[in-house]
Amino acid sequence: ISVPGSTYDMEEQFYNKEKMLYGHLEEIAGCVQNAFDAPLCLRPNFGTIFIPIMFGLEYKVPKDTFSWLTSHLSKEEIRKFNFPNLDKIDILKKAIEYIKFFKKTLPEWIHVYLPDTLGPFEIAHAVYGDNIFYDLYDDPEFIHRLLKLCTSMYIQVTEKLKEVIEEERTICYHGHALSRGIYMRSGGIRISEDSATLVSPKHIDEFIIPYDREALKAFGGGFVHYCGKHDYLLESFLKLDEVRAIHLGNPEMYYFDTTMQKFIDYKKCYFGLWPKEE
Repeated sequence: ISVPGSTYDMEEQFYNKEKMLYGHLEEIAGCVQNAFDAPLCLRPNFGTIFIPIMFGLEYKVPKDTFSWLTSHLSKEEIRKFNFPNLDKIDILKKAIEYIKFFKKTLPEWIHVYLPDTLGPFEIAHAVYGDNIFYDLYDDPEFIHRLLKLCTSMYIQVTEKLKEVIEEERTICYHGHALSRGIYMRSGGIRISEDSATLVSPKHIDEFIIPYDREALKAFGGGFVHYCGKHDYLLESFLKLDEVRAIHLGNPEMYYFDTTMQKFIDYKKCYFGLWPKEE
């Protein structure tokens, strides 16, 4: 995903709400030449660091791409971690400031949606780093503890931001980093779980699905996204009652006919594009 717009770089947009809004509006202006049914939407675009840095992680904001983490927490630091007062978290206060500004400035037909809140396992991977994959085997009890913490953070942060957006708990607009988004009237969130494609079916059942289900249930369901290819993960999400739709980051890795038949069989919506076959 590229930095929105062409006038201001990512660093300028990250620290200035007017410049971030301008970048988003440049993207939306590009939609004028096309006919489509999708709702127009935008968000405070802080990248995937948004929830992980609430754990105290350090990060960098480059000019030409999205922000990234420059540190992780050790196992001992995670064990000692005390859940913070969210009202005092700088990045959350910034998100609230940007959301209020966007809503005040924009017409009602351009919808403001949540920053990139990831998903429980994706947050846990960001916080703990690649050691998480070893401890799925070596210390599963600790990983469950970490995932419970990340799920709680995901839910509480989402609750606060949806109140600011003035969006009902069980409905949402979401663009998944694009100007043309989706509206769900029976599902209030999106979950992103790219890192889940790196684990086995056994660990998907134990460490991914239960926590994603908990987060989804808290908001009446939602849609999920992941990049890469993992047939078992796709099937697991399709089976979840709380999943309304799925967005594939790499649809070119799947066969269209058989994949769409699965969506039809499970009565789920596919959200996203699909590459044209040559």
